[in-house]
Amino acid sequence: MKKFLIILTVVLLAFGGGCSKKEKYKTYTYNELSFELPESQIVQLDNLQGYDFVYDNQEIAIFGIKETKESLKNLGYENITLTEYADLLISLYNVTIIDKTVNKTNVVFSYITGTADGDFFYTIGIYENSESFWIVNYACAVSNRAKYEPLFKEWTQRVKC
Repeated sequence: MKKFLIILTVVLLAFGGGCSKKEKYKTYTYNELSFELPESQIVQLDNLQGYDFVYDNQEIAIFGIKETKESLKNLGYENITLTEYADLLISLYNVTIIDKTVNKTNVVFSYITGTADGDFFYTIGIYENSESFWIVNYACAVSNRAKYEPLFKEWTQRVKC
């Protein structure tokens, strides 16, 4: 039995069953927003119209939008809370929400939508500071949802505003 346990331990260590290699993260900053993403193969794109920042690779896209509280006030939404703002966005997106989590520092929700380019899975993190709200979108093809859904949820917790 002892010999079996030694062989099993050696095999597990040799094939990665022991200590797993942790992904290294890099901090990205845009104005007052900072967020961490894996270092591997994520590149910043030139800003696309309507977005403050865009990062992507061959499987995912991450893009952010800043909405000032002043602009919301001009639209009639004065003193709107983080949760109220998230609910407003959800109603404007007009999609079926898969899940929604309200935390002390953010609201996170997910949905699937179809476009001319295919079906996509989105996880949205909404963050607030004294002067603005930030919307950070994480997106991938629905075919990659199982791989990225847990990662997107983790990444939404790596944002500071």
